[in-house]
Order: sequence, then C-alpha cells, then structure tokens
Amino acid sequence: MTEEPASPEPTGQAAARASPSRRAEGLALLICVLAGTLLSLYPHLRAWIEQGDPVFVADRDELEIYLPTATRSYLEHPFRLADPVPRGGGRTMFPWQQLGPGVLLARALSWGPLGVSFAWRLLAGLLIGGLTYVTLRQRLRRPAVACVLTLFLLADLGLVFGKPLLYQLSALLGLVRGDEALLAGWPKLHANWRLITPALSWPWVLVACTLWLRLAERSSPKRRALAGVALGALVAVYFYHWTAAALGLALWFLLAPERRRDALHVAWIAVAVGLPALIAGSLLKAEAPPDWLVRSDKFVPIARTSELAFPKSAWALALITFPWLWRRRRDLLPLACFALGALLLLNHQLLSGLRIENWHWQYGYGPLLCLLLAFALGIEWERRWPKGPPRGLGVGVCLVAAAFVTSGLFLRHKGCESRLTRHLNQALGDYREHHQGRSRELVAGQRDYVACAAAVDGSRSLSGELLRFSPAVSLVTWEEREALNAALLGLTPGEFRRQQERALGESFFRGLVEATPGGLEEVLLRRIRHFQRARLDLAATAERLGVQELALPLGASSAHLPRGWVRLRAGPRWEVWAPQASAPKRRE
Repeated sequence: MTEEPASPEPTGQAAARASPSRRAEGLALLICVLAGTLLSLYPHLRAWIEQGDPVFVADRDELEIYLPTATRSYLEHPFRLADPVPRGGGRTMFPWQQLGPGVLLARALSWGPLGVSFAWRLLAGLLIGGLTYVTLRQRLRRPAVACVLTLFLLADLGLVFGKPLLYQLSALLGLVRGDEALLAGWPKLHANWRLITPALSWPWVLVACTLWLRLAERSSPKRRALAGVALGALVAVYFYHWTAAALGLALWFLLAPERRRDALHVAWIAVAVGLPALIAGSLLKAEAPPDWLVRSDKFVPIARTSELAFPKSAWALALITFPWLWRRRRDLLPLACFALGALLLLNHQLLSGLRIENWHWQYGYGPLLCLLLAFALGIEWERRWPKGPPRGLGVGVCLVAAAFVTSGLFLRHKGCESRLTRHLNQALGDYREHHQGRSRELVAGQRDYVACAAAVDGSRSLSGELLRFSPAVSLVTWEEREALNAALLGLTPGEFRRQQERALGESFFRGLVEATPGGLEEVLLRRIRHFQRARLDLAATAERLGVQELALPLGASSAHLPRGWVRLRAGPRWEVWAPQASAPKRRE
C-alpha cells in the first residue's frame, strides 16, 4: 500500500532529482568525493611528502587501541577481530563493521599493518564525501547546491559539536593569535575525522538517513525493508548511533501519525537485523568480569539529576531548524527525530540512573543537526532562486565554499602539529627504524614502545589502555600487570603513587573510583600493594606473567633489573632488555 509523503507542500523530489544531466551529477559527486578524500587523507599525504612514507597516527587511541586490534587481525584473521591482549585472542568490544573493511583493503593491497590507518582514512573520505552528497540530494533539486553544502559540511571543524561555521572561525582566530592550547594535549582540530568514530561510523548513519528519507518521501515495502535493514545494521556498528536511531524511530511514530505503519514495519525489520549483534553483545558482557564495563566508565550508577548536559549550540541549532521543518518540510522529520533522540539520550540518567560516557551521543546529534541546517539552507535557496541565482551571487558562493574548504584543510594541516601527534609519530618512526620485527611475544616497559610493538609487530602488551578495554582481563589481573610494569621500569613507591594519582584523576577512571566503596584511596592502596609484591620478587613475577621483553627509556638505570637480564639492543629512544632465558643467542 502506498502512502502520500508527510510534507505540507508537493515536492516531486524523485522527478526533480532525475532532471539534472548525468555530467552535472557526476561532476558534483566527484568533487565531493575528492574533497572528502583529501581532508581525510591529508595527514598521510603530508607525511608521504615530508618523510617519503605515508604512515601517520593521530592520537593514543589510534596507536594504543585500534591499530593493535587491527594488526592482530591483519596478521592472523582478517575476516574477524579478536582481543589482542590474551594469547589466542578472544571476543573484543570493537565492531568489525568499523575496523574490518580497512583491514581487508590493506591486506588485499599488501600495505602492511600500519597501512590499515591509511585504508581507514581513505574509506572514510570516499564514503563520507560521497554519501553526504547523496543524502542531501534526497531533497535538493540541483547538484550544485548539494555539492556546495557538502563541501561546507566536510570542512567544518564544528560539525561533531553542532557548532557550524562559528567553531571554525574561533579556531582560526585562535591560531592567528598564537593560542597554543589548540595544539597542546589531545588533538583538538577536526574531531569529525577522528578514528575510529565518527570517521568510520558516520557512513553507516548516512546510509540509514538516506534510506529513511526515501521512505518518508514515498512508502513502499521495498523502502520499508531497506530503511529497516539500514537502521538495524547500526546495532552492530556503534551503540550510541543505534540507540539514538531507536529513540528517533519512536519519536517519528509519535509525531507522524500518518506514517505509523511505516514506523512499525521499520522497527520489526531493524530488530530482526540487529538481534544477532544484541545477542553477541549480551554474551560478551556475560563472559566478561563484572568490573569490565565500569573500568571504562560505562554503565556506572550515578544520581539521576547529576551530570546533566545541555549543549547550548546544539539546542540553538535545533530551535532554528525544527520549527522551520515542522512548518515547511515534514518529509525531513526522520532526521530531526534521529538528532533529537541523540540529544535526549545525552541525559538518559534521569531515567536509567547510569552513566555510559554520555558525551559520545554528540557523534549523533552534532552532525545530524548540521545536516538539517544544510537541508534548510539548500531548500530555501532553491525556493528563492528556482532557476538558479544571479551569476555574481553564484560565483561568490562558490568562492566562499572554496575558501572554507581551504581553511578546513589549513586546520587539518595544523592538527598534524599537535604536540601529542608529533610525539607519537616520532616514537613510531624510531621504533620502525630500530626495532621493527624484533619485539618478543609479551612486551613491557615504556608506554610508547609497548604501543608501537603492538601496532607494528602484533606483540602482546603487559600494560596499557588495551587491558582496560579487554573483556578477558579482570580488575585484579589488570592492576597486577600495571604494577609489574611500573616495577620493571624502576619506579620508587613514591613515584608509583604519584603516577597512579595522576592517572586515576582522569575522567576515564571515574567509574572505577566511584564504584569502589573506599573511593580513590582504596584503589590507590590496592594498586600499591600489587606494586610492593612485584618489587619483592621481580624476577618471579615477571616470569609468572610471561614477560619476554622490556623497553627502558634510553639512559635509564637498569640496576633494579633481576640478575640474568641482558640488553638486546638500543636506539635513540629506548634500551631493550630481556630475561636471559628468552633472549636470542645472537644479537647485533
């Protein structure tokens, strides 16, 4: 049964989209794909030009978590992901739908494990550039209008935060004034191209938006099925996207009575498609230690009225676009419901009493609100100039779009100069030059070396962020391994306590501290006991946990190491030691 579109004015979008020439359509799509690819791949291209090698990592999450997971998959089983912490692998919390395609592409082209990052960004640029244009064309008649708006969205620094244009202008002015805060600490420029989310999850959302909009345009069994499959696929892609989509679908059911049959059909199809992923997630949670999610600050009980968030820019954008949509274009209601679902879930603790790293829902509401604004601007532009704007105005807008993309590319360039990004890439370069292919099975020691060994050679890590996210590791095992790593590095009890106080003071560990009856002091005392036991018999503890290699900072004292440990090699950044029993007979 076919139903009329829920729009207050006749649209005829299907006929309108078919009217432009294939050349105009193809050229507009090509421009968007090339712009997306350039913005996404720019850090690799810059490294290629400057160093002759396209290897690049942006932050610690990429080097310490995502790449090690992908490297083990690349080397052993490219069609599935496994937890790289335990020997033999195991279930992992990371979705193959985000990481897997890049692994397959890099493996097929023999790019090596570090080529997976290049493949991820290549796919992100191609898909986000092309799919953003395709999504906008669902309601915009002219390819040129959709192309220009796509370029703005691709280059906009504030897309993720729901702060279009203004956030970019603020960042540019800050750099002109010499504001070092933009380049200090965690990379702050172009979060919309961050790996793995949102760069590898957003294409899935764009597909779902496109198919949902096509259903809103005209109902049919085929369109219902496609929309249901696309929304259901989000369950396996990203928790924060599928929950926002589910609430958005419920809102669409309430706000569009004439489309309730569509909403119900989409809902049962989405449940059928997403059910295997939900079951797999439930099994993973059941098999994991009870503290697994808490130590990554997920599903932490909190007061219902605490930590409420009301992003002013996002709500302002909603107040601008939603009334316009309700009066003029209710065929865009699915996008508004999707965005509103993410905004409402930002404060779900009012009902659930839990914290689930709520800020991640900005990866839903920020880009969706910006997309709605682009629709509003494009539709009003075409209403004002149905046959095209005056030549001067059209040329002026194109020039502004080109300038905006250039500014986005400049900010992408500056983002590569973040202190942390430079530090990590220098460490990765040193590891590849002096240590690649030589690391042992289980590596301990300085944080950067351990991460590089896991990302480049697929070594297992004694300590690090991977353990915090591993469902195979209990809280006791994790803290014991962190304590042993500190003891092998030669830290004193005072240094270890200060290190742990700094680490546990970070927001990532709030859940662990809050879930412990004695709070921070109890966690500290527990970790210090592990540290003291490790120091009492360092050799036995290292042997029991299977440590085969230790990286000390160059020039650091090795007097604390057990008798029988030998130095294998040294580079400009690290000295590598191993127990004599596990050291190879011949070394350079």
